[in-house]
Amino acid sequence: MNIAIEAWLIIASGILRISSFLFDAYYVYSQSFTSDIVKLFCLIFLFAPMALLLTIILYCFIKGLFSKNWKHNCGQFSLGILICIGEPIGLSFFIFGITLLIVKATDRDFYMVDALSRVSNLNDAVLESFPQIILQSYNNGKLDNWSWFTIASVGISALSFTYTCLKLVHDLDKIKHFEAVSQFIRQSVVPSTAGQPQDNINKKSPKESMDVYDFSSEELPR
Repeated sequence: MNIAIEAWLIIASGILRISSFLFDAYYVYSQSFTSDIVKLFCLIFLFAPMALLLTIILYCFIKGLFSKNWKHNCGQFSLGILICIGEPIGLSFFIFGITLLIVKATDRDFYMVDALSRVSNLNDAVLESFPQIILQSYNNGKLDNWSWFTIASVGISALSFTYTCLKLVHDLDKIKHFEAVSQFIRQSVVPSTAGQPQDNINKKSPKESMDVYDFSSEELPR
């Protein structure tokens, strides 16, 4: 696994996301609709991913106010709001991708950033790209309005949805890779600490994070 490639794949998701959002927004603004309900649903699903993330963040923030670590929770809430603001135009994907490019390979934040990008991909595909494909195709068919712009708008949403599905399949394969790496590390560490007092084992690296190993050229144990 190459972290730089993973980062650029996430940035590519951001490019598709911002293109899809701009086309969908201009579609709602400029095109005629077969009914006001169809236009309303197009508008709702345009901002649905942001609304879902904002709801989750507000729930976690309110729940965290009753915990002892409420100051740390306020910091996380601020970061979550910034991500929500950038969600409609795909800004969060650029943040995730750039973070992966600059973060150290041994940092635990790699796994958090990777998981967040995966959730954002799924969120956008289910709540925006797929509904826009259905609604715009239905509206274009009813009005027989298949201009170059309407075809491009549906096409970019379909491309974004297809890319997200392929990216999620790739991520599932990556999860299997992580599990194999974790098993390899456990098999390597356990024999080396056998027979040592537990205190000595704990003192070695109490905060050491698991490396992001690259086993592309090595054979993992079976």
